Amino acid sequence: MASAIALTCCIAGTGGAMATPVGLNGPIDSFGPPFGSSHETSVENFLDSYYGTTGVSFLGRLDNSGSDFTGSPLSGLGVTLTGTGLGSTSGTWTLTENLGLGPAWNVLAIEINAASNGLLYDVNPIGLDSSACSVLGSIYSCTGSWNTFDITVGHGNHPALSHIDLYGIDPPLNNSVPEPATLALFGTGLAALWSKRRRRGAKASV
Repeated sequence: MASAIALTCCIAGTGGAMATPVGLNGPIDSFGPPFGSSHETSVENFLDSYYGTTGVSFLGRLDNSGSDFTGSPLSGLGVTLTGTGLGSTSGTWTLTENLGLGPAWNVLAIEINAASNGLLYDVNPIGLDSSACSVLGSIYSCTGSWNTFDITVGHGNHPALSHIDLYGIDPPLNNSVPEPATLALFGTGLAALWSKRRRRGAKASV
């Protein structure tokens, strides 16, 4: 179960440019302030089109003062979003969900915000390290990395993090805890979708 879910939401492997956080592709888009609820809707719509799906949702915001699930379907479901390095230029995030209180929402993209820049990254589901996600009883936890190295201010300096936003989707057949085979098929399907979209993007850039 852990390894199959990991296909859709944990972060490890190699990204694009050296500045790009490990396990992420992009940035796939950039946004400016304000970063309120209308901004979240704009990102959701962009990601629906980007992934060729519907139902992508804002999952939560993390900054130096804590996490905020306002407007998130995870609100009130015993979810925690924590991080390291907050207020600096690099660190990690960890999303923990209680599967006994609600379905597993799988992280598809994260937005890194600093110095009035919002950079959106695609989570790479190919070649992931399954240890980045784990299930212990009904507690499901995934960890990924972030940094602000794609943002430069002043004389080549990288600004401290303002906040990160997580976006994801609730996969079908999630009303109960799926069998491992079902999770494996879902993970394989999402990986295939991601690979197909990458090939289409590569052809378009030729």
